[in-house]
Amino acid sequence: MKLAIYFYTYLVNWQLTEMKNANEKEAEVFFDKELTSFNGLTSQQYRERKRLFHILIYSFAAFTASMLLLAVILTCSLATCFG
Repeated sequence: MKLAIYFYTYLVNWQLTEMKNANEKEAEVFFDKELTSFNGLTSQQYRERKRLFHILIYSFAAFTASMLLLAVILTCSLATCFG
């Protein structure tokens, strides 16, 4: 279901991009109406959620990288002590 929502949102974004070339105000109204009718979000709420999602992904990537670096440091320390 989530995949369908993301795919539909992608299609709406694509339509928005196409429509912005013609008429920016009409496109924004279309985008608000489509997203609100599909998942209850306005374009502003959608942009905020997208930004927060990217922050979450980048935070997780940074945490994972720091844990891998810590594992490498500990492994090298143990190899030095017992090697």
